[in-house]
Amino acid sequence: MWYYFFFQFIDSPPSFLEGTQQTTLRGAMAGFTAFFIGLITGPYFIRWLSKLQFIEDTEKVDVEALRQDGAKKKNTPTMGGIMIMFSFLISVLLWARLDNRYVLWAILATVGFSLVGFLDDLVKASTQEKGLSSKNKTALMLIVSVSLAVALWRTVRNNPELTYLYFPFFRDWKISLALGGGALFMIFATVVIIGCSNAVNLTDGMDGLAIGCAIIVSTAFTVIAYIVGRKDFATYLSVAYIPGGGELAICCFAMVGAGLAYLWYNCFPASVFMGDCGALMLGGFLGYVAVALRQELLLFFVGGIFVIEALSVILQVGSFKLTGKRIFRCAPIHYHFRLGGWDETKVTIRFWIIEVLLAIFAIATLKIR
Repeated sequence: MWYYFFFQFIDSPPSFLEGTQQTTLRGAMAGFTAFFIGLITGPYFIRWLSKLQFIEDTEKVDVEALRQDGAKKKNTPTMGGIMIMFSFLISVLLWARLDNRYVLWAILATVGFSLVGFLDDLVKASTQEKGLSSKNKTALMLIVSVSLAVALWRTVRNNPELTYLYFPFFRDWKISLALGGGALFMIFATVVIIGCSNAVNLTDGMDGLAIGCAIIVSTAFTVIAYIVGRKDFATYLSVAYIPGGGELAICCFAMVGAGLAYLWYNCFPASVFMGDCGALMLGGFLGYVAVALRQELLLFFVGGIFVIEALSVILQVGSFKLTGKRIFRCAPIHYHFRLGGWDETKVTIRFWIIEVLLAIFAIATLKIR
């Protein structure tokens, strides 16, 4: 919005505002703006959610030890993802270029997945049900994911270099996803976005765990978006140059700021939970960014904690169905360590440390090509 106002509609903008054309400055301002908006409005959102009786059922788990943990958090409001989305959207609308398609699709990803999660949380809060049925929830997520996949395909289809699946570590390893008139690209993009959304949702089980990891991943993608959006950097590092992709750095850092503000209130002991409207939104946004930046496989390293959490559930369910035995004490895997005697804060912080190392490693792979 500021970009339009000062440089599109005003013939001679003030000289001290020239710097706001730079992606780096606008990205930094987007992060700070989102943080302070979230920090200031957070208490009002929390009181509003409490007044509406949007309360998380923290004692719904079957394991007694975890149920005792949940009892300590009874009456904590949920749907705090609304706080994240609000701060993010205001910041992006202020600092990003709204004539950039990647920014518009980022807004679609956050709003779309947040609405799906909101409906799921609303059903939980207003009825005795556990949320939307799996079929309805999956159908709604598919609508959003397919819409994003189609939009991205229409954006990149005329640039063959942006229709490949690129492999980390190897400069010349790539697979064309343009087969079937883009059908393969759209199917793959849909799977990545939905998979990431569900993985973040599975990670959201302890105070600060999911949002802390999401902040780290968003920071990493801020760097990656800036690199692929500059032809000189992209050429030097042998990654696909994405015209206009640099604007996603502003979106990613706005998400970092919004996430930090939310973490202020979600750190142990949490004053608010994000609910599905936050977890699905964060995962959908990060999955979209990975596809838009053509770094889907790198997402496995950048978002390594999310991958591990999702794999732990898959392995646990698969093992129990095939052998009747469990691999972990409880899944997702953060509960395995909690039941092993680790305090909740210890699990959270150690997972953050691992995520930081994975994010650094992922960024370093850009040079190893």
